[in-house]
Amino acid sequence: MELTREEAVSRHRKMWRWIAEETEKQKRVVLESDYFKAMGIEEEDIPDSNFPDSNSYCCEYANKDCKLCPIRWDRVKDNCTDRNSPFLTWLGAVGYDLWKVAAKAARKIAELSERKENKEYE
Repeated sequence: MELTREEAVSRHRKMWRWIAEETEKQKRVVLESDYFKAMGIEEEDIPDSNFPDSNSYCCEYANKDCKLCPIRWDRVKDNCTDRNSPFLTWLGAVGYDLWKVAAKAARKIAELSERKENKEYE
């Protein structure tokens, strides 16, 4: 799937907002796979990611090159695997089914600011 930067960021935000809302509504951790199923997204249109069992529109846009991700994640390496990343918080919450923590992290992921265009690290 080929995405523009704007499409990747828009789809990223839409997905993570939905995950946050559904997690709160269902009082259980809702996954990216739940989003794709609920939205009727076909397998060939599900974005790829750097993580097994994870799917990211931003990873797909950046061709799995974290330096080109359009989202600002952290101030150190500025990618979703940084120690202060809300994505790592979300992953940890998924492992323990901590739905309140997962919902808060998902909402934060949805609202992260964008990296300046064509900038690897700022």
